[in-house]
Amino acid sequence: MATYASMLSITPDHLNKCVKASTGKTAQELLGDMVVLEAKVLLRQTSLSINEIAFRFSETNSSDFSRFFKSRTGVTPKEYRQQTFLGQ
Repeated sequence: MATYASMLSITPDHLNKCVKASTGKTAQELLGDMVVLEAKVLLRQTSLSINEIAFRFSETNSSDFSRFFKSRTGVTPKEYRQQTFLGQ
């Protein structure tokens, strides 16, 4: 969050308070939600590998990304991609 706060010329604490007041979520939770949303789009609409998608979000290890994704969605990126294609 420090990077985003710096871009806005505010402190990380102030950023977090503003985001929490506006959304009811911490800045970290909101950022995580945005990462998951973008990852879902990439899983649905591209043929990028899970490793390539993980790399786009600065995850050096696809298993770390998969654990993060599963903790937020209840399914792994691979399972999500399979469900998406089966649902079409």
